Amino acid sequence: MVAQKVPPGISEMFDAFRYQNMLSGPTTQLRNTFWNLEGTFLTRPFDTATRAGIDWVQSSLTGKEREAYLSDVPVYYKAAVNAIPNGAKAFWDTMRLKKGTSFEKPEVGIEAGTEFERARAKQIPGALTVVPRLMEGTDKLMQAMIAAGEMSRLMKNGVSEPEAYAKSVELAKEYLLRNQFELNDPRLSMFSKGLNSIGKGMEFVRKTPVVGKASTWFVPFLKTPINVGIQMIEHSPMGAVRGKWSQEAAAKVLSGSIVTAVGALLAATGDTTWAPPTNQKEKEFFYATGRVPYSYKIPGTSRWVPVWYFGPYALAMAMPAAAKFYFSENPKAPTQSNMENLFNMSMGLARYVGSQSSTQSIGALFSVLAGDIDYSFYSQTAFSAQQIIPGSSFVRYVNSWMDPYFKHPKTFTERIEANLPILSQRVENHTDPFGQPSKRETINYFLPYRTGKADETFEQDYQMIRQNLFDKAKMKKEFDNMKSEFEKQIKFGESEPKKVIKGH
Repeated sequence: MVAQKVPPGISEMFDAFRYQNMLSGPTTQLRNTFWNLEGTFLTRPFDTATRAGIDWVQSSLTGKEREAYLSDVPVYYKAAVNAIPNGAKAFWDTMRLKKGTSFEKPEVGIEAGTEFERARAKQIPGALTVVPRLMEGTDKLMQAMIAAGEMSRLMKNGVSEPEAYAKSVELAKEYLLRNQFELNDPRLSMFSKGLNSIGKGMEFVRKTPVVGKASTWFVPFLKTPINVGIQMIEHSPMGAVRGKWSQEAAAKVLSGSIVTAVGALLAATGDTTWAPPTNQKEKEFFYATGRVPYSYKIPGTSRWVPVWYFGPYALAMAMPAAAKFYFSENPKAPTQSNMENLFNMSMGLARYVGSQSSTQSIGALFSVLAGDIDYSFYSQTAFSAQQIIPGSSFVRYVNSWMDPYFKHPKTFTERIEANLPILSQRVENHTDPFGQPSKRETINYFLPYRTGKADETFEQDYQMIRQNLFDKAKMKKEFDNMKSEFEKQIKFGESEPKKVIKGH
């Protein structure tokens, strides 16, 4: 009754409108569902099995009572699958914003964690909240499954039901990117704390008058990508840099390290890619060969697959590819010290984390700093302007079917037209080195992340361009060394006569 007296304001209604526009594309839903499924059926069971191994070693060495077993994995799976009916009910309750349900999905235009907030959110027209409700409902379905599996595992090992329930719900939120970490949270590694601090700082900026509201147009998504970054760090060797350890933290680091070892083996024996080249000629042939940024070429196939498919283990899988690029494949690598290459690698990994689709503005900033001329002020303002186009993400997806050619927009107006039906045909097509229009692969319309098919037609030319860049970098380094040595000799020659004259 009170909520009826405080209906959603114009600003709240408009936020719900533009966030739904950005989230309306099928690809967004595919990525959200893919992450949830991977966290539920792969990541959590893998961490559970790894923790069982750690617990066995610890118990053998110290005589400590066992807390985790490999048999926990089938117990988890069975309970998770049995929880599907409860999860389905939570899904439909959320879709209807039924009384008693919460709406906690961050940054979808509405947030209803309390009954009062839910009652206010329900007054927003359903047409403006159908996509956020779909994403929230999907999360609630998976949350019920993870929580049920974890609760069953904990109770099997002697944890009381109330404690098991509380722990399982908190863990489910963490794996579904819904948890709220506090500053200096003891559960986090040093790198995760740093990333979390950046997120908290940006969140504070968002609350400032005028500037805060404007910032949401350029970086509309913040909490979810920060949680994605934290999950990836904790599930990688970087998570080992920490002050406080627990079996849960050790399991994540160990499982991530195993993935990194697999990635290192693949990187040593196969092909990998990193960020798109900043040199325009090299970039043109990079894409013409079928390469996709941050990818591995699956052994025995012609398919390039981005490491995003590894979900929480994506960073662990990306680290070997980054090391291979910055220490051997980067044209500047042979002319730089190991410390310089290591610094560039750390910057590259930061750029990778920022390249998430939900933080594309942050990723674009790293691209600008790296010298990629395809990113400019116009591209970022066009991204912000498209937020007011009804169903912009869905419209862009539909247009990609109607006009399947990649575009090469040059102006602010063209960047908007490139994603709109009919108008996109006025924008110049992106072409391969032979001048033929670059066309999308049909299979990528049904995948959460774009893959690429290797095209040997341009491979030899691509390698020649790269070798030329290597040679130029090497020649420049040699010239700089000669110039430096020559200047030293000149200075030495000038200093001697001055000493003689002064002495005379």
